[in-house]
Amino acid sequence: MLILKRRGFEAATVTIPLLVYKERSEEINELKAATYNLERGKVVKTDLDKSGIFKEKFSENLEVERFTFPAVKEGSIIEFMYKEKSQFGFGNETWQFQGVYPCLWSEYMASIPSGFIYSVVPHCYLQFYIDKTETKERSDLGSVYGSIKTFHWVVRNVPALKELPYTTTIRNWVARVEIRPGGSLGWRLVSQQLLRSDRFGADVPADNPWLDKDLKEITAGAEDDLSKARKIYAYVRDHFSCNKRPGYMMTNTLKTVYNARSGSAAELNLLLTAMLDHEKMYAFPVVLSTRSNGFMNPMVTQPAILNYVICKLNCGSTSYFLDASDPELKYGQLPLECYNDYDVVVGDTEQRFLEAKLTADSLIEQEKVVVFLSNGEKGGLDGSVQRFPGIAEAMEIRKKTKGQDGEKKFWDQLRSGLTAEETVADLEIDSLRLPDEPMVINYSFHVATDSASDILYFTPILADRIAANPLKDVVRIYPVEMPYSKDANYILTMDIPNGYAAEELPKSEKVLLNDGGGYFEYVLTKDGDQIHLRTRIRLAKANFQPEEYENLRSFFSTVVEKESEQIVFKKKK
Repeated sequence: MLILKRRGFEAATVTIPLLVYKERSEEINELKAATYNLERGKVVKTDLDKSGIFKEKFSENLEVERFTFPAVKEGSIIEFMYKEKSQFGFGNETWQFQGVYPCLWSEYMASIPSGFIYSVVPHCYLQFYIDKTETKERSDLGSVYGSIKTFHWVVRNVPALKELPYTTTIRNWVARVEIRPGGSLGWRLVSQQLLRSDRFGADVPADNPWLDKDLKEITAGAEDDLSKARKIYAYVRDHFSCNKRPGYMMTNTLKTVYNARSGSAAELNLLLTAMLDHEKMYAFPVVLSTRSNGFMNPMVTQPAILNYVICKLNCGSTSYFLDASDPELKYGQLPLECYNDYDVVVGDTEQRFLEAKLTADSLIEQEKVVVFLSNGEKGGLDGSVQRFPGIAEAMEIRKKTKGQDGEKKFWDQLRSGLTAEETVADLEIDSLRLPDEPMVINYSFHVATDSASDILYFTPILADRIAANPLKDVVRIYPVEMPYSKDANYILTMDIPNGYAAEELPKSEKVLLNDGGGYFEYVLTKDGDQIHLRTRIRLAKANFQPEEYENLRSFFSTVVEKESEQIVFKKKK
């Protein structure tokens, strides 16, 4: 590795993790490291002294071997190699070809004797320069007693890995190869194990007679299963607090959680599932990995990656996914974090086990802004705004406006996005504390105009304008992962300012994105003394592949440019 600048010095410290169990531990052998510097026209090599290698205990089952390259300065080249010896067979062996610094050559070889059961899982958006697999027989005194399979991978000219906007987690896109021990259990077997576990599903389908009395009161007046389910969901959501403890397993029994009126997200959603099951409804737990935690691979069973639980309810011909751990969620709404492509639905029997996909592409965030502007009695323009935020934005607004001065901070933030000529009043939010109802934001405002000026410039997009392209990088090697698809509408009706005429109007335009990926529409017309504008941004999906990136970036550039265009009003003579 070439160290170009001082901020790259941190790359000269290397940490190697080692597994420890009881009296045994993994070992590092034949560690060699050296720094090369160009001094007076000659390459000078400085080897790492063994006294500079330190071993530290990181946790009960993990220690690290750490060293720092000697004589590092700007322009140094550093390299190291080592052999690792393990008494545990082999664990999850992962080689990362890519990191936070560019790399000219990254190489990994792994030799595995026959008899080991393993799976090889490459994750690489980069092209392999070498990708070979070779099997050789092992023999002793002329007798063949097995074979060794050797894998060899090389990637050249590896770019630095950089987290860009609209990325679930950068860990998904690190160019790497994983060699995992053991055969795949299959998610069906994992499901069965979870159902038998006292820390997960054992109590869910039980009779749970301690729920009899309360559920009778909770569901009183419900006319059908759907209204009954809504009452049970609202009861758990509104009467229990979530302690934010991570994971998908319980530490308390369902009865303990119910009596305490508190639990982790997993405990609350398993309790919800048990309460629905108690009422003879088809409810199942769903285990998943959230977006920030990383993808689940449907072909490779990885129970360790699971970190969240929700509930799936089949009611009539409709399926509902439910999460009662967040008081800002409406019935049938999940946190955006849950939409990570692959999930496992755990039934109460093998026949009721299912696999499901919760994709961001399936979510449509529908937003609308309606603006009216009329000539004020004392000059300028008086306006009113109605904003109808989408479901996800409404949830975030409810979170932001909680607590002391929460609403004031929200309004201060709204005002800060306006120009100096605009003043805001009469602010209100309908259904702010009613998550099951649609939210509406209303406010009025005044735009001052200079009546002495011969020319007035006016930007008709007054709210929710995209001021800058969110995709700034020219090239992107991994997908754009938005949290949802989008359908945003903006409608403006305005009076032409008194004493002025519309001199120049932005042209109407429609821009298509890729092949059915979406469009941007800008329609502006003049009708007598009024201007009418309607814009719409429609993204038909949330995820865009690298080959679609250039067009997507160009699309947003067009939106930014078009939404910043101004109407020119000229004073009448």
